[in-house]
Amino acid sequence: MAENPPYLASPGTVTKALEKIKAAATPDRFTTDFVHTVLGIKGGTGNALIPFFKRMGLVKSDGTPTDIYQKFRNPASSKRAAAQALRIGYKALYERNEYIHKASDEDLKGIVLELTGLQTDNPVAKLIV
Repeated sequence: MAENPPYLASPGTVTKALEKIKAAATPDRFTTDFVHTVLGIKGGTGNALIPFFKRMGLVKSDGTPTDIYQKFRNPASSKRAAAQALRIGYKALYERNEYIHKASDEDLKGIVLELTGLQTDNPVAKLIV
C-alpha cells in the first residue's frame, strides 16, 4: 500500500503557520527553531509541520524553502502557490479526480478510504479529509 496522503493531528496549525509564514522573513532553512521561535508553534504540533510542508512541496528535504514557498508569501501569487502545493501533497487524490478540491466531503472521504484502505471511522482518514 502506498504512503497515506499528508495530514496533521492538529489541522488548524496549518492555517496558523501559513498566516505567520506570510508575515515572517523567509528563513535560510525551515527548522524546528524557526517553527518554534518565529512562527510560535511549539512542541510536537510545530515539529509535525516540517515533514508536512516537505510533502506539500513548500520545503526541500534539506529544509530550504522552495519556489512555491516564496510564491506563497507574495499576495499576488499566494493562491496559485497554495493550489500547487495541494496538487503536490495530495497527488494521489488528484490522480483520481482532477477536481478533488471541489468534491463533497462524502466523495472525498470515499476516495481517501479507497486509496488508504483505512476503516470508515479511522481518525487518520478523518484528518486526511
